[in-house]
Amino acid sequence: MTKLLINIQSGTIEVDGNDEFVREVYNDFKEYWKNIYTETNLRKPSQDNLDSAASNDKEPKKKVNKVRKQTSSSTRGEAQILKDLDMNGGNGQQSLEAFFQDHSTKSDTEKNVVFTHYLSEIKGINPVTQDHLLTCYHTLEHNLPKSMVSSIKNSNATSRGGYLMSSNPSDVQLSVSGRNLILKLKKQAKAESA
Repeated sequence: MTKLLINIQSGTIEVDGNDEFVREVYNDFKEYWKNIYTETNLRKPSQDNLDSAASNDKEPKKKVNKVRKQTSSSTRGEAQILKDLDMNGGNGQQSLEAFFQDHSTKSDTEKNVVFTHYLSEIKGINPVTQDHLLTCYHTLEHNLPKSMVSSIKNSNATSRGGYLMSSNPSDVQLSVSGRNLILKLKKQAKAESA
């Protein structure tokens, strides 16, 4: 069994498992941070920190979609509903409502994870912002969080699962834990409907 500890702030996630699994998680994480720091003006973690986390590492396999820039109120700190964002499906895409019904959610954290997954994987939106998430709540007529920023921080908090990776509300992405939660919520929805 191999163990890998990654600290988000220094560019390093704790993973236990076989060598292949740990290396795959490491490669995904490394690619994610390379793209984040390349696409923004943030300080890039040192390559030594990334390379020392796993030895004999090869280039990552996955590629991240190119960033689609959208104007957002996220930079001002208050979320706004995006009226031009179509969540009704079409063009072979599943609607937000249908996608949401395929997942059993009980909290805002779980909703944030499902919405982020839908927006990034189904709609191809990158980066996902607090405006996108608020628009999902509004589209499904769910109660809006009092503070979208706080809701994202709660979903991001390690003590609550660390399901999202977000250094700011203008760039929200799923962590490995968030991707695992998506699978769990889908299985729960299937079990509940059976």
